[in-house]
Amino acid sequence: MDTSGDLYEQQENEFQVSPDFRRPLLDTPTSWRDQPTHVRNIPSATPWPLPALALSEAEQSSTCQDRGDSGHLENTIQLLATETTIQPRPDLLAEVGSGMRNSDSRQDLADSEDDSSTNSLQGIQDALHAATLDHPSNNGTRFIPIDDFDRLMTRENVRESCKSLTVEGSLETLVADIWDPHSYNNIHGQRLSTSRRKLFAILIALGKAQKIKSFIKCAIWDKDLPVQQNKYGGQWVCHQDGNDKGDLIYLDFMKKWRLPEQRWFDTYQWWMLSPIFDGLNGKVLFYPLHNQIVLPFIQEEENEYDFQNGGFGEVRRVKIHPAHHNLSSSSARDQRLTTSTINMEFETAKNPSFAIKRLFSSSNSKSTFKREVEALKRFSSGECKFLIKLLATYEHGGYYHLVFPWADGNLQELWQRNPNPEHSYNSIRWLATQCWGVAEALRRIHDNLFDEGANSGQSATRGRHGDIKPENILYFVDSAATDHDLTQIQLKISDFGLARWHTEKSNQPIYENGTQRDATYRAPEHDLTKSISQPADIWPLACLFFEFLTWYLRGWEGVEKQTDARVDESNALFVKEDNYFNNKQANGESKLGVILKECVVKWFDELHHDLRCTQFIADFLELISDRMMRIRIESRAECTEIVQALEGMKDNANAKKYGLRSPE
Repeated sequence: MDTSGDLYEQQENEFQVSPDFRRPLLDTPTSWRDQPTHVRNIPSATPWPLPALALSEAEQSSTCQDRGDSGHLENTIQLLATETTIQPRPDLLAEVGSGMRNSDSRQDLADSEDDSSTNSLQGIQDALHAATLDHPSNNGTRFIPIDDFDRLMTRENVRESCKSLTVEGSLETLVADIWDPHSYNNIHGQRLSTSRRKLFAILIALGKAQKIKSFIKCAIWDKDLPVQQNKYGGQWVCHQDGNDKGDLIYLDFMKKWRLPEQRWFDTYQWWMLSPIFDGLNGKVLFYPLHNQIVLPFIQEEENEYDFQNGGFGEVRRVKIHPAHHNLSSSSARDQRLTTSTINMEFETAKNPSFAIKRLFSSSNSKSTFKREVEALKRFSSGECKFLIKLLATYEHGGYYHLVFPWADGNLQELWQRNPNPEHSYNSIRWLATQCWGVAEALRRIHDNLFDEGANSGQSATRGRHGDIKPENILYFVDSAATDHDLTQIQLKISDFGLARWHTEKSNQPIYENGTQRDATYRAPEHDLTKSISQPADIWPLACLFFEFLTWYLRGWEGVEKQTDARVDESNALFVKEDNYFNNKQANGESKLGVILKECVVKWFDELHHDLRCTQFIADFLELISDRMMRIRIESRAECTEIVQALEGMKDNANAKKYGLRSPE
């Protein structure tokens, strides 16, 4: 019998923590593993700040400290406790309990397992290995989907596995120590749950299930994973969340393991630690993830269409394993795990894609991340369907990430993919509704018409978007339609990297010298005074609506023609600009002041005289030219006025005076 890891018979002094110990500074998710072994002797007066403690109360309440394990455990433990032994899916292993083994490099460990191990324990071991999925990035990392884990690590299966171990005392006590949930308060005072199911699964996969008693003796739980080796002495340590100090615990017993055992334990633990993204509680949760965590992605695309670069980050398309999220269901708040969801077969076709926005790594990436998340959290409830909904956020690999629903494209791409839109009653009503909705969404941002709640924790009363343009208006197609059926397309405002929020007293122009904005849609005041305020959102909205109507009347060819005309008329000194205004010039030298480009004025007139221009479009063009695309900011309408005007147009879009006829 292998008793090298059995602390039931070892002296207590093998497990020690210096009374003067303070947790090392966690500059990165992996920095603590590189601390030298003498950290035990650091004087107690030396400050070791814990970054998580610096979070505000609102941030702490929306941070998932345990990768989603507690929520999953609480939702599944009662159900799994009532199940009889659940056999793995047939595709995991042909014969569970047969003792069949994969011919991989763990064979030498499996061969050394105690002879008393039963076929049942070996079957679970093989099934765990068979359940692993390769991460789509092809970097050699794997994870075990949590639904397959639940199928294998039921209470009855754990009990059957424990029968193979040498038990000092009651078998049921050992089973309870492994499987039953344990409640604890973490260092932020949050009440969470944990167990030792994952620890036991790691040891079963390793072929060393007997060693679970060492972890029980040290009061180590799943919440304390990962266990990592300090490279300055080979000591294995873990951060024990849930005690008053958040200490590092030194697992001296692991030094007695064979070197292959130590290395494969480190490999197998990452199989079990993939996060579970939870959207049930109405909060946008932040997941601080260790760099070695394997994200539960089953598909990841990085090509010229799905991997889009922007000024503040890059976006890629992924599919998250359906057992590792509940982010996409419209009725997620009312759903809970049932037997049918645990036993349902995985269907990729029903699993939606998500957009993962990774912010560029820089010294100010954290401030950029917090600013964009603050803006997005304000409307995370989804009450305005014309605003993109942030689903979750996480930090991984030194980058901040934001998770959104995957869009079918942006507004400019929609115009390109539909170069000759149909002119019909339904299409004009769709255009009227979508333009009203975009304006209404912007009004909500400007007036901060959202439920503050616990998501933002801010007292701001005014906001602005800061980067309105067709590329930042995403479109979503109903699953039963195509992107050529305009009536089934929903537009949403996205990209809040430049959004700002202010109190009423501080709602003054914000000076942002050096801030990069889209050259085409920037407001004139950006060139004149560098002051940016809410009217700076109205100008690009006018440009966007102007191009929207151009596309509807003249198609994508008309949009390109107008773009070329603006470039040709540019009087910029060095590079001709595709924008809507020119600097005023005298004797070849620019002076303070701008003027609307002549080609834009002429294009308004051409659209008015187009044979397909209905009264609705004519009124819309007048709203843009008279109240939105104005050089002087005091002449521009506020969002409320624009929304009211568009609402009237939308409601009357089928009236005879608008030149529209209902379908036959």
